[in-house]
Amino acid sequence: ESFPTRKPFRTRYMIRLIEGRLIRRAIRTITVGDEIARVMHERYGVARPAVIRNAQPYDGEPTPVPLLRETIGDGDREPRRRLFVYAGRVALGRGLPECVLAMTRIDPEQAALVILGDGDPARLRELRALVAEHDLGDRVHLVPAIPSGDLPGVLADADVGLMLTQPACLSYYYGLGNKLFHYVNAGIPVLVPKQPEKQKFVEAHGVGHCCDDLTPEAIAAAMQRMIDSPEWLETLKSRCREVAPTVSWQREATTYRSIYEGVYERILFADDPQAGWFRPWRRTWSPA
Repeated sequence: ESFPTRKPFRTRYMIRLIEGRLIRRAIRTITVGDEIARVMHERYGVARPAVIRNAQPYDGEPTPVPLLRETIGDGDREPRRRLFVYAGRVALGRGLPECVLAMTRIDPEQAALVILGDGDPARLRELRALVAEHDLGDRVHLVPAIPSGDLPGVLADADVGLMLTQPACLSYYYGLGNKLFHYVNAGIPVLVPKQPEKQKFVEAHGVGHCCDDLTPEAIAAAMQRMIDSPEWLETLKSRCREVAPTVSWQREATTYRSIYEGVYERILFADDPQAGWFRPWRRTWSPA
């Protein structure tokens, strides 16, 4: 599954062979989710890797910045439309054409979609063509990427963050992308597919909704449910604000530091054959 949309099968096969050889020489291994840890353990026969999630630093509840509202023309509009946002790279496998097509089924007076980010020029042209073909210019907007430091405040003015990753490979299927943590840190609930790690996170923390399928019809139905349930949506937002400090990088960093401290101690002090591979100065040597 190593870059399935960008690398041929032969290259991916060689990457897997190299991974399998090198991972057995590691003192500790780290990955980003429980399911990926399970796959690595079963595939390579190594101890189950530690899990460090792609969480973001939490610097307190952000002050909303009205960039996206101004983009969709809702600055002084009452009642305000529900604003769905995708923030991230525009690329294959992110479910973006399906999200655009889902908006053909949503009343333009009720909601708008902003795709915030740069990426593959061909994918951007495809999305713009879909918007033009279906006359969605009043409810779908493509906005260039902004500095990462500005992202929390900009996202905080939206209503729902989209992370509708297609299961193009195991990494996409099992991954907990960092944009999920960006959304929660900004205090907005997420709409995700029913994929194991994403569904488990959303349901365990009560910070969003799971889409039954990744078709435009299913995405539109999930969006409409969130539009039609304002009290539920506000409850999800409140829950995001409560959860954000507990799923931050500050929490993950504690485990991360502990792992590396343990590795350094084994390399420097332990009489460990595996750690010896990393400290050639301690290998014995005798003349021929």
